[in-house]
Amino acid sequence: MKIDQPFVFEDYLPKAADMPLLFDPLLDILGHIESLASNNGNQGCLIGIMGDWGAGKTSILRAVADYFGKARGWPTIFFEAWKYQDDEQPILPLLSRLQDVTRGQVKKGLRTVLRSLGAAALVTSDAMLKMATRSSMGQEIGVKEIKQAFKVVGQVNIEYYSRYENIFTKLEKLAEDITASYRPQISEPWKEFLKWKKDAYPRSLPSEPHLIIIVDDLDRLLPDRAIGLLESIRFFLMLPRTIVILGINDHVLGRAIEIRYRDPKNDKPYFSGTEFMEKLFQWSVELPSISYQAHMADIHFADVKTLLEGELPKKTDSLVASLDPLTHRKWIRTANRWECYLLQRESKDTMSQLESLWLAIFHECFPEAEGFLRRFPEINTDFMNQHLKSEHEAQETVSKATELACKDRTFFHFPERNFRAISEAWRGLAREEVEL
Repeated sequence: MKIDQPFVFEDYLPKAADMPLLFDPLLDILGHIESLASNNGNQGCLIGIMGDWGAGKTSILRAVADYFGKARGWPTIFFEAWKYQDDEQPILPLLSRLQDVTRGQVKKGLRTVLRSLGAAALVTSDAMLKMATRSSMGQEIGVKEIKQAFKVVGQVNIEYYSRYENIFTKLEKLAEDITASYRPQISEPWKEFLKWKKDAYPRSLPSEPHLIIIVDDLDRLLPDRAIGLLESIRFFLMLPRTIVILGINDHVLGRAIEIRYRDPKNDKPYFSGTEFMEKLFQWSVELPSISYQAHMADIHFADVKTLLEGELPKKTDSLVASLDPLTHRKWIRTANRWECYLLQRESKDTMSQLESLWLAIFHECFPEAEGFLRRFPEINTDFMNQHLKSEHEAQETVSKATELACKDRTFFHFPERNFRAISEAWRGLAREEVEL
């Protein structure tokens, strides 16, 4: 049995050359980040890794963090925003994480900056930024716009602007000190991966280290907190030789932006969330759902292989490859279910093994039909055969379960297509068995 947890690229680094469907998206992202580091001069850079929940963003982001931290030796921090849902200002714990890549006098400098970022000053800065953002309707936001926003509120707030300018100057110095003084700890597996990457994908790599800040799960915060943190990142972290990488569900965050910036008179958004995000990021990529099917024997079904004495049924791919991509964790759960069904069965022939896999996929991916069939255990355990027959005594029950499966959008956008696909795959396997 495998633990239900995110996919970890580091576990498969030695096999990267043989797993293109998994590693190609990561390599493309790494190449773009390095290119931006080479060509962006001393400017700060904000990057968006966008995709649906379950598309594999966290796995990609952790791999990016490991690559730059453990292969390139750049100061890197990984910040999980959802853990700070209750913090009024999540930017403070984010900045506090810089302590992980500082020491000595640099760490003292960081503490000075954090003390300067008192709650009152930060809240006021946040309020001013909202005004600047609303007035610019998603356009580029710079120090000039922020200063103008402070002046709108009144001369009394010029003091707060001066405080912000002083803090930003200290943060710029801090970012330079971190990259200059950081002493990396290189990991051997990632070091070998870097060598392979240089040979397989030759391109000039930036030699100057950058500060890498990775923020995951921004979209899991409540809309106000999510936009507040995004604004603060844009406000405080556009620093020299600093690259901030955000993992977001762009559809969710786009809606949050539209909720935040609405005209109170007609309750309509001032602008589209998509257009607003385009103004924020220097580069973004839409991450497709990672397809694990090509490499499942090594990633998900390893324990099943052990149970079956080192070899999966030869037609396993016929069932697995027929489905639209599922998340890594969904395949882990399917594999664990398959293993349980195998242990329960007396017969260990190939067709029995494949029947167990069919049921594992069906029960895991079509929960509405599975829940209905629990009341009919005999049909449930032989459903893959029952629903293919034209006439039988349980036709009404089987028809109802089939109808539920075809309408269940829990894990598939096109449930009927996927249900028919695994059914046709099973029909073909059963036909082959009869012919033999």
